Amino acid sequence: MSILNHLYQMAAVLSLALGLSQPQLLMQQLSQNQQIQLHQKLSVPTHTIITGNIKNLSTYPTTKVFSVQIIDFRGEKTIIKDSIGIDGTFKLEFDLFITQDINIQPIVGKIIANPGDSIHLDIDFNNIGNVGFSGDSKKTNSDLNKYLNRFYSDSEFVNRKSQKLDHVRFLSFCDSARLVMVKKREEFLKTTNANKVIQKWTSDYIDIIYGRTLFQYFFMHKYYMKNLGKDLMFPEVYKSFLKRVESLYNNSVMNSGAYELLDSYTMIATSEFPRDSAKSEDIMIHLFNKSWASNDNAVLSQMLVGNIFFNTLCRNKTEFFINNEKFLDENISEPFIKTPLKMNFAQVRQNIEKPQIVHNPIVKSLAGTAGEILLDSILNANRGKVIYIDFWANWCGPCVAAFPSSKTLKDKFEGKDVVFVYLCLDANIEQWKKNISVLGSTGIHHVCTKDENNSLMKGFQIHGIPYFALINKQGYITESGNYLVPASPETEEKIVQLLNQNV
Repeated sequence: MSILNHLYQMAAVLSLALGLSQPQLLMQQLSQNQQIQLHQKLSVPTHTIITGNIKNLSTYPTTKVFSVQIIDFRGEKTIIKDSIGIDGTFKLEFDLFITQDINIQPIVGKIIANPGDSIHLDIDFNNIGNVGFSGDSKKTNSDLNKYLNRFYSDSEFVNRKSQKLDHVRFLSFCDSARLVMVKKREEFLKTTNANKVIQKWTSDYIDIIYGRTLFQYFFMHKYYMKNLGKDLMFPEVYKSFLKRVESLYNNSVMNSGAYELLDSYTMIATSEFPRDSAKSEDIMIHLFNKSWASNDNAVLSQMLVGNIFFNTLCRNKTEFFINNEKFLDENISEPFIKTPLKMNFAQVRQNIEKPQIVHNPIVKSLAGTAGEILLDSILNANRGKVIYIDFWANWCGPCVAAFPSSKTLKDKFEGKDVVFVYLCLDANIEQWKKNISVLGSTGIHHVCTKDENNSLMKGFQIHGIPYFALINKQGYITESGNYLVPASPETEEKIVQLLNQNV
């Protein structure tokens, strides 16, 4: 399959799903030898340390842990925790591959770290508004703390009435809101001898809020127009904000909010290319580099290509990565892109080889809940069979719209050891009966209680529906996510693969 087709599949998944379920990987999940090998390939130190000393612990006696949240280029979050010692100290160690913001909780919030930094925090629980910084990046983080606490506010963008404006007036509204934030930033710079890192990061912060607001408006109207059977036709002047989005991506300092805009940017960029415009992967990558990264932004080009690889891994597939790894190695030089991808690939491959890695955390989270009882009943009644679970709700338009495709998929496996289970997450019985009539008489149908709903949502980490899960003949949950839609040929392939596996 060409890279272009992968992009269209990715865009389809993103536009249909209310939330992505993506394989996650922590550096700590790799073996010590794998970590050493990764570090040896990098020419700069990556091991980063945050230490802290807390005074007056008794003020908040229930606060026992500090954590750091690191977002990488995929938008994936890694959380590292450490318990507060009886002497009030804690230590957080992790690997960082580019200068970027990270989030320390509780109290501290965002700070900026360079790969290899050693940063110390002094915190007084009797004066939580005044965090002291020492060690590396002291001035940077003192200034960042000042900006976020005194000069930052995005309240100008919070205006529900603005969503009813046409695209020209909405763009004007956003430009005005952005100008207010720019003026506040200028006030901050006048009072602070901020370095280039802070200047870039604060400027990007404003453009991220601006871009996020415009993306939300764009996709909301695209969804409404699609329901009306019409194409969305915004003039090029509206899309001018994409230039500001492109400028966010460079290797000097990265605002983590920019990572979360990458999928939205890719979806708009993808929509501008007809399906038959690429004759091979090489031509597609050439178009990707030269046309979409119109400002010759090499970092953005690498991130966009990296995003293709990542989104195939999100669907629990390794073939595309294996077949194109040489291209990745030759064209992606930034370690903050390449390293998470290599780690992600290693974890997905391990998940496929050992499904218990995926299964056990879900089962552990369900332990002692109504969701556990329901799942056990499904597994016990269908031993030795492949199980396809569809989590849906009556109020979910995309869920119900997928039922004809689900019936088609179910019919293909009629008479084989495959069971289709449909778990409705709301209790409107009359509407439920009407909706499931589309699916026919076969399959297992269940209306979840409130307790079953809550525990399943938590156990499977369901952040948006429709959501699906596959269970092999041994009773292991092999994968789950929004991407396992019944209309996808990949879903059918995965079911066939599970059928062909020996118990």
